This record gives sequence, C-alpha cells and structure tokens, in this order.
Amino acid sequence: MYPNYRISVEVIVWHDEKVLLTKRAEHCKVAPNVWNVPAGKIKYEEIARFVSRSERGN
Repeated sequence: MYPNYRISVEVIVWHDEKVLLTKRAEHCKVAPNVWNVPAGKIKYEEIARFVSRSERGN
C-alpha cells in the first residue's frame, strides 16, 4: 500500500497535565474524523529525528 514508507511515528506531547490530540480530516482514507496523538510515516530517504519536526510544520 505504501511501498516507500518504512515506519510510522507517533508523538505524545504532555504539558501541564494535558495531552495534545489532533483530529484526522473527514476526507482521510484511513480513520476519518478520529482523534489521535500527532503521527506520521517516515519515507526510506528521511532521517527519523527530523520527522517530528516536519510533521508539525517546522
């Protein structure tokens, strides 16, 4: 299904006894409208330590 991906990454952000959650868009093919921790997939050419930065848009 995703031949150029090797791993998925989930980030748990805990601050002041609260956890950050994101809601998937309703048009997503997998788990539409589902609340989850921020997550994404790593492509083969990506370095894992930079993925959390790219997933949050920095």
